[in-house]
Amino acid sequence: MLILSRALAAPISTWQATKLGQYSPYHQFCDYVENVWPNSTNKVPGPHGVGLDQAIYGYAKWFVERFDHCRLLIPCFTLCMYRIV
Repeated sequence: MLILSRALAAPISTWQATKLGQYSPYHQFCDYVENVWPNSTNKVPGPHGVGLDQAIYGYAKWFVERFDHCRLLIPCFTLCMYRIV
């Protein structure tokens, strides 16, 4: 369970290493959570965000693309990826 909690918290903690004016891994993670990953045709969300279901889908997509080798450790993320949102 400790590995899972570290894996889930890892992208959030990267903000501490962000430098002013830099498009950091943290910003990339945030873009995925907002469903505007590279080459996405999705519109940038408004002030109310994308909603929980879409945010979880974006988090799962980011996680699976970055840590594909961990897919078997966290099957719920894999399921999120194949769910139609």
